[in-house]
Amino acid sequence: MEDQQKSLFQQRVEERLEAVGKKAAPLSVELGKSDSFIRDIMRRQTTPIGDNLLLLAKGLATTADYLLGRTDDPSPNAQRRRPTTKIVGRAGASTEGRIEFVDADGGIGEVEIPEGATEDSVAIEIEGYSQGFIADGCLIFYTEVHMAPTDDMLGTIVVVGTDDGEVLLKRLLRGSKPGLFDLESINGPMLKDRRVIWAAHVDSLVPPWRAKRLRVDASEIKL
Repeated sequence: MEDQQKSLFQQRVEERLEAVGKKAAPLSVELGKSDSFIRDIMRRQTTPIGDNLLLLAKGLATTADYLLGRTDDPSPNAQRRRPTTKIVGRAGASTEGRIEFVDADGGIGEVEIPEGATEDSVAIEIEGYSQGFIADGCLIFYTEVHMAPTDDMLGTIVVVGTDDGEVLLKRLLRGSKPGLFDLESINGPMLKDRRVIWAAHVDSLVPPWRAKRLRVDASEIKL
């Protein structure tokens, strides 16, 4: 009964202690901690985070992902492949904020899904600096659910679809009449009283340096 109450994390720590042939107290000292380091972790209701988790995984010759149950491969060389999504278009080549979509099935490539986005999100890539503080190379993730604008979108940067078929990246503001909206650009002219058919929140905005790390090489994509 006691074993059944143990979390997967606790079970895997015990399993790895046995696999490396070490006891909790001596290994804790080897890791430069007090002899109760691992014992205290095992007693807690929550798993360790940050450096302590990485240190524990290293001492147990495995990965943090394995201890947390994200992979069943205990090898320290195991790499958990995060879910990916497509870059479906680009925005920012002009001040209009227009998103130019790519018709190809694979889009412009695949990227790992960052925190804040979901597997329902897609990405657009920013080109140039016409979007102001949203720099060249940024990735913007949003969910392709075509719903009418909501009040919580007002004053924020969203992806909008207009009645004339354009898809734009704009700051959404109230228009002069109900059902109409002003669409503000960072460096371009304000589009006044436009009818917006749908709008989507930005799930995640990823800066260029991190966007490069999220890209998945074509050779890594499993068909």
